[in-house]
Amino acid sequence: MSRIWKHHVAVIGTALLLASLFGLTGCGKTEKAPTTIMLTSCSNPSLYGESVCFIATVTTESGWISGGTVAFYDGDALLGSRSQTWLQEYGSGQFAFATDMTDLAVGSHDIVAVFEGKGDFAGSTSETLTQLVSQVPAAWERWSLPGDDALYGVWGTSASDVFAVGVQGVILHYDGSTWSTMASFATCGCWDDLHAPHGYEDMSGCLFGVWGSAWNDVYAVGWKDGTGGIILHYDGSIWSTSFGIENVILRDVWGGSSSDVFAVGDGGTILHYAG
Repeated sequence: MSRIWKHHVAVIGTALLLASLFGLTGCGKTEKAPTTIMLTSCSNPSLYGESVCFIATVTTESGWISGGTVAFYDGDALLGSRSQTWLQEYGSGQFAFATDMTDLAVGSHDIVAVFEGKGDFAGSTSETLTQLVSQVPAAWERWSLPGDDALYGVWGTSASDVFAVGVQGVILHYDGSTWSTMASFATCGCWDDLHAPHGYEDMSGCLFGVWGSAWNDVYAVGWKDGTGGIILHYDGSIWSTSFGIENVILRDVWGGSSSDVFAVGDGGTILHYAG
């Protein structure tokens, strides 16, 4: 081998060695440094409608990476992309990505975070994080009803057939969408202030309990002037007086069937209907 050839080979070898040391490719481009992305959830499992944040922390062998963009996926569906910001509240003061999701459906979600790369740093994909979303516990909601009279009793056959009773003998019915007034002592006679039972001088009538064996067999109990304790009955069409007892306020009603009904009231009163 000639001296010139040996020198040429030596130069090529030196160039290859330098390229390997400094990350240069044959085209003169620098190979990007690999990155790692770690995905966590701030609430897992979470409740439906609850805000959930996903935190994707991107690192290299030399430490944290600041800046860049991460995309969050629920399976193949893109949830959104976020620019990397400093998130002291998520621990250690490291740079991290975060996003709030409030519309994840009930069930299991396979969440993945994808770092798109930045400058001399290559992109990376996180391992799949399984986010569990549970159904929201049942909540009480306050409804607006006809009038503002106090209500004392409620009963129904289904979610679309509910009765409520209260002051002034008011009887309300719910058909699954709307509450409406069915009847009151104004239509069947009511007490006046001089004849109201003790403690109810400021009221003009009162029903305390309601129960039925079916939608067309409903009882309501309370007090009515001129009668005393009263039991009203609904046959699916109209309310009518079923029973009256003097000097007793009937407080509640319940039964096992249409021929086995109990009403109770003041003074240890128990009434039974056997059909």
